[in-house]
Amino acid sequence: MRGGGGTADGLDWRGGSNLLAVDRPEVVLAAFRRGEPNVGVAVIGLALHHADPEAVLPVVARALESADREVRRQGVIALAHVARLHRTVDRRCPNCSAAAPAATRPTTTCGPSCRTGSCRSGCGGTTCGSGWWSGCAGRSPE
Repeated sequence: MRGGGGTADGLDWRGGSNLLAVDRPEVVLAAFRRGEPNVGVAVIGLALHHADPEAVLPVVARALESADREVRRQGVIALAHVARLHRTVDRRCPNCSAAAPAATRPTTTCGPSCRTGSCRSGCGGTTCGSGWWSGCAGRSPE
């Protein structure tokens, strides 16, 4: 089946009508290589629908490193979904987010459900189940 974007994966890359249903990292990575419009929407879909954060986070990091401001913004949204759903982030992702222009950085902070000592990078930082990951500083956001 061919999508509206003219690709064999059956996805509408130009219109974006079915990109939130993407659940395969290799499809999104191929879209990055092709320079597909709306690839950031697919990154969000991947974050919402793929069960393995280890497979999703490298794709999210690629979005956060994009030269396209909108794709970076969508990468931040995808990262927040991964943090919310899986309570984890990749070591690269917060660094990419911190380097992003202020208008694309998240503005929410962790709440009372945060815990310390859970950072996947091993630094003793925090993760949050209901808000934004607070970074690798080994401190509680409370």
